[in-house]
Order: sequence, then structure tokens, then C-alpha cells
Amino acid sequence: DDKTLDKYIIEAEMANGGTATVYRGKDPAGVTVAIKIPHREQINDRDFVATFLREAQIGLELRHPSIVRVLHAGSYREAGFRQIPYFVMEYLEGQELGDLIHKGPLESQFAIMVARSVADALQWAHARGVVHRDISPANIFITNKRLVKVMDFGISTVSARFTGKRQSKALNFGTPAYLAPERITNSRGDARSDIYSLGCVLFEMIAGAPPYVHERPEIVVQMHLKAPVPSLKNETTASVVARPLDIVVAKLLAKDPKNRYQTAGEVVSALADLIEET
Repeated sequence: DDKTLDKYIIEAEMANGGTATVYRGKDPAGVTVAIKIPHREQINDRDFVATFLREAQIGLELRHPSIVRVLHAGSYREAGFRQIPYFVMEYLEGQELGDLIHKGPLESQFAIMVARSVADALQWAHARGVVHRDISPANIFITNKRLVKVMDFGISTVSARFTGKRQSKALNFGTPAYLAPERITNSRGDARSDIYSLGCVLFEMIAGAPPYVHERPEIVVQMHLKAPVPSLKNETTASVVARPLDIVVAKLLAKDPKNRYQTAGEVVSALADLIEET
């Protein structure tokens, strides 16, 4: 009882997010693909549709081994709706980085390898004028072959409206735990904002929690602005974290963008230096 969409067959629901559902399907050649379709109530939200279409377009343009490939973008008609956009992505088997961290801190060499792959993908995107703006463990996928894939470039320049009533405007533009300080004050940020977010992710991979944690998101936002940069060399991780790694993480997490690595390429090099020869 599979449904068809243009020339694709939709087989089963894989993931249901806040604004869209991802289905497993088959392309005309019988290759398994993932198909992302927005929820019906989003279709009338112009900002959302612009974000969704942009994510598809960026995915088609950014061809990099660590960025999820978009294979096709289209739209279809349905009674009561003019056009419903959708796009087709490569099918990945594995898990989100967030699910992996949930089981406990990662071994530091693996964490460094993941961060290096993300930095490499960011370098590629930044060189093409695309800033991700929402680097977080939910947007990094680790395949069963331990390949790293960065997902969800849709927020990159257009942002869907945040649904919370009292949240600060800054929370429109990414996940609070990974939000660069300058994004909070002027909300635009630049490539260096992605570098900060990657620092938060690397910190969390090794420590098991992001650098700033509080149950109230608005306090997390203030911590990004004002709280001292935490060291990875605390008592819980002191035995496993080498000083050079702590120095790299501290530089990624510098409050002032001028004190961070200035390009994702610099981050790739810094992390490469930390990879132990086996």
C-alpha cells in the first residue's frame, strides 16, 4: 500500500520533526532514498516554505562527502493546497550525534575526528557563502560506517519563526545551547558563529554535556554572553583530555569572534594536529 510521489515510492515514516516528516522511499531505479515533506500546517507560512526550499537548494549545490546530499527537489499538488514542496536526500543508516552522546561521553580521538569532518564541511559551505547557523548534535549524523554528515542547512539565511511566546528574538536563530554570543546581540553572525557552535558540540562530545547548561534557555543565552569559558580539564575528564585539546576547545569557544579561529579551515588544521597516529 505504498504511496507514490512523482516518480518516487514512499514506503515508511522514518522521522517526524516539528515541521516536517522524513520518509524512506525508493527512486525509479529502486535505490533507497529519504524524502522530506513539510507538515500541512506549515505550507501557508511563507517564511517556512522559503527556509524549506533553501535547504533543498543548498543541499543540491553543496556537494561534499560530509554534507547530506539532496538528490532532487520538487513539489506536488494536493486538494486544498496549491503546491507542497518536498525534497529527496541520500538515505543514511546510523544515528544522530545527539543520540550517540546520550549514551555517554565519546572517546576523545573519535570526537576530534567528528569535529574535524564537520569543520571540513563548514569550510566548503563557507567558501560558497553559506553559513549553517544551527550546528548542533541534532544536525550531525554518524553513519554505520562512521562517516559524518551535516544536515539541515535550511536555517542558514532564512529562519522559521520561533513558536515560544516569550523567548528572546535570538532563539529564532539556532539552538540555545550552541548559540554564539554575537548571534544573541545582533542575530546575524558570520562563519565564525558556526565555529563557536562546533566548539560547543566538541565540548559536549567529550564532557557529556554542552559548556553551558541550565533548565531555562534564556539563562543559557546569558551564560554564552557572560559566563567564563569552562575548561575540559575538570575532575571528571582530567584523565582523558590532553592540554592541547583543551586549548583548541577554549579558542573555539572564545566570546569575541576575533579571538576564535577565523576560518573553518584553520579548525581543520588545528584538529588534524590532535589526531594520534595509530
